[in-house]
Amino acid sequence: MAVTPTGKFLKDIQFGLHGVFKCLNCSQETPQAMTFQCPSCSGAIELSYPNISNAEFTGTGMNRYKDLLPLGNYIYPDAHSTLQKLVDLPGVFAKNDGDLPTGNTKFRQASIAAPAFWAGGINEIVVASTGNSSNSYCYEAQLHPGHLWVHVFVPKTHQGRIRFLNPYVDLHVTDSDFMETGNTAKAYAKRHNLSTDGGFYNPYRREGLKTAYLEAIEQFVAQNGSSPDYFIQAISSGMGVIAAHSAFRQALQLGWIDRIPAMIVVQQETCAPMVKADRDNRPAISENDIERNPEGLAAAILRGNPTVSYPYVRKVVKTTGGRFVSVSADELRASKATLADQKIRACFAAAATHSAAYQLREELKGKSGVIMITGSKD
Repeated sequence: MAVTPTGKFLKDIQFGLHGVFKCLNCSQETPQAMTFQCPSCSGAIELSYPNISNAEFTGTGMNRYKDLLPLGNYIYPDAHSTLQKLVDLPGVFAKNDGDLPTGNTKFRQASIAAPAFWAGGINEIVVASTGNSSNSYCYEAQLHPGHLWVHVFVPKTHQGRIRFLNPYVDLHVTDSDFMETGNTAKAYAKRHNLSTDGGFYNPYRREGLKTAYLEAIEQFVAQNGSSPDYFIQAISSGMGVIAAHSAFRQALQLGWIDRIPAMIVVQQETCAPMVKADRDNRPAISENDIERNPEGLAAAILRGNPTVSYPYVRKVVKTTGGRFVSVSADELRASKATLADQKIRACFAAAATHSAAYQLREELKGKSGVIMITGSKD
């Protein structure tokens, strides 16, 4: 069921006022549009900002970074989160995106992706998700009634994680795992001539996530007077890792930091295909790495087949001097409780970053960095 946008709201949003697309594989540049892969090599693309030295940063929230975001004539949300020093781990600071309106960092992604769809003349999309991504689009549909219709596909095992249901959300619950649910969503989109949200390949989603890292860098430098040595991120597809690397490089260009932080990524032991592939020094995911029916406490990162995204994530981890880490259920429970004692409400996926920091505490001794608390609700 299509919705008809009304008023001046959509007509003013424009592509290309600040940035252009650049392929992460072949470096070809193309104008901004609603294409999510390089026309030459089908690689993932990111936004590049040629006039970054002229960027101005005023105000708070996501709108502070408007000169490093892809759309013109659009007011981004005045939403931000805190950076809190932990008492149990010296030198570790928690960036708490669990306090954002949807309770997770994916609020940021839809805050950019939704207006990008509107700029491209699209107001009805199909998304497959284990919860957080879908919730962010549901929230946008609720926030802008009549401007966005969202078809959400979710496995029955994760149905309870879908919130912000409203008249502009059509919920499709499947009996299959997430991988097959994604295939079902794509088939539905093709059958009804609808746009999918693009998943990992959607550069606008990553641009939204990028703002968490830009914000965290500014906060960290303000509190410490120095650059962070590392960031720790729990990963599913690894979309946030690519967004983080973009933020790091831009912050370095701007002179906010004097080096690129190491990117440490973490998965739970029961669903750790990237950790397995890296442990065996493989540049790509093999059949033996894939978890067909993943289970675990951290529902938000139960992605058993990250074949598409792993090479990009691995490149960031290796070039920044980071590493892959896996954590156990007991470690997740302990970290969640420890964070709660410090007034930080974290879901198990977010708590995984604390578990990794604790696991690596000797290695990280004398260094300072940030753990990303990406959500507050399991």
